[in-house]
Amino acid sequence: MGTLDVQDVSGKWSPDFFGEKSSSRKEIESHPTVKSLIGSKMLLKKPMNLFMYDSLRLSNIIQTTISDYETTTPKPPFEKVARKIDEIIKVDKKKKTLSKEYFDKVLKKAQAQVASELRFEAKSTAIKTTNSLEDNLNEFRKANKSAKAVEILRRIGLYFCKKCNALLCTNTFESRTCQCGNVITHVKNTDKFSAMVLSDEAQAFIKNNIWLEYGVESIFLKAGYQTACGIYVMGSSGVRYEIDLLAVNKIMNRRTIAECKNRPVSMDDIFKLYSEMSDLGCSRSYVFSTGTPESEDVKKFAISKNITVFERVLELSEVEMVEQLQE
Repeated sequence: MGTLDVQDVSGKWSPDFFGEKSSSRKEIESHPTVKSLIGSKMLLKKPMNLFMYDSLRLSNIIQTTISDYETTTPKPPFEKVARKIDEIIKVDKKKKTLSKEYFDKVLKKAQAQVASELRFEAKSTAIKTTNSLEDNLNEFRKANKSAKAVEILRRIGLYFCKKCNALLCTNTFESRTCQCGNVITHVKNTDKFSAMVLSDEAQAFIKNNIWLEYGVESIFLKAGYQTACGIYVMGSSGVRYEIDLLAVNKIMNRRTIAECKNRPVSMDDIFKLYSEMSDLGCSRSYVFSTGTPESEDVKKFAISKNITVFERVLELSEVEMVEQLQE
């Protein structure tokens, strides 16, 4: 969770209420790439959702490719090595007999060639996927005026051996002798390429569904609430709760909490939220879900406890959600 830093919200809202936010969460939220996503005010819009998760998918492909080939190449598949052995033997005009010594030499050569081909495929995948990632960002910004300031990518410098396609180092060049025996003394001795991936903070923002909390926060702000996302608060019982969103409307004399679910809403979600709102002195609360309640009973129980469930939020009108929060 990281170190908790006390964030005193009493000056904003009520003298008996304090919130805490983890330092790791604050680092994510304060990063420029994450701020650009929040600043777009598009987090509850389908185009942004599709863009974020497609960018995350492409970024994962690039990083997995780099990770798999950063130190050593995985053992070449037997079928590919066998085919390569046949190719080498067929074109070797100097062979005399298929002695064990000769076969061992051919095997070693075949394994090295297959490994080099696999590394080349990996490098090609990284290049192709990086191009797709950058193209997607460009097209998204062109299609959405409010997304023109979105900057979510970071650059990774990759240095490949020209002889065997091995990945020598990342970000900063270091002279070394490659596993193939090639001595690398200068950058010009390498194939240099820059891959683009999502920043670590942007990845955490998407994977941990923090984007949904900030999307929901924008609705509460439009409805006239003061808000805080992703904080720990203490109930009257002395129990500390992790709250997705705390919101206060002084004009309406209302304190409320909201849970944000990137999945269907379960009965356990409602039980948990009702327990929290009671301990925190909230008369009502909300659940915002990209899915739907698991059953009609979930809806009925939520209504009985003064909990409003917004389902399929990416398909809802923001104006209508604001109006419901003002009721």
